This record gives sequence, structure tokens and C-alpha cells, in this order.
Amino acid sequence: MGTRIEMISILPPAGRQTLRGTMWLSEKVAKKCLKEANIDPSELELLIFAGIYRDDHIGEPSIASLLQKEIGANPKLYPLDDRTFSFDLNSGGCGLVNAFQIIDGFIS
Repeated sequence: MGTRIEMISILPPAGRQTLRGTMWLSEKVAKKCLKEANIDPSELELLIFAGIYRDDHIGEPSIASLLQKEIGANPKLYPLDDRTFSFDLNSGGCGLVNAFQIIDGFIS
């Protein structure tokens, strides 16, 4: 695998309010990561949600597509040249490793 990971963000325990749910926590950490990496959400081309927990057992639409809209990563279908491809990866505890492999495949 030749892909290099440049930015990962976590929320410290004091910033986690799990009673608000998966979407709230995912949005907060995604925005934090983008801000720390100095990346505009419109620059994202690929968004993979590899989380295990889902609010209300959401299956469709994908959490990634909902998150894409919340962080402002090209949520509109048009224009065609500005798109972010987003999907969920349901692989349990191995989801993060599988996501890295998929990302490497897309880049390669």
C-alpha cells in the first residue's frame, strides 16, 4: 500500500457527548479534521464512513451521504465536475483497515 495518511482527528473524552448520537459525533470530528488539515470540504473527492455504531439502526441512506451534506462536501448532484463520492463500509472492527485498502485502490 503506497498511500500516506496525512491527517487523523479524534475528539477528547470531554468533547464527546454520545447522547447526541453517531451523526453529531461524526460531523464534529470530520469538521475538526478538515479544519486542522486546512482542507475545504468542497475539495473532498471520497468520503467513507467506517463506523460501527448507527443511530436508530440506519441502513439507508448511508451515514456517509448524510455526513457529506452536513459538512458541506459537494452535497449537490450538479454541476457534474464537483462531486464527492461517499459510501458506508460495514466491516465491523476491521472497517478502518478495509477503508484504507479501498482508498489506496482508488488512488492507485
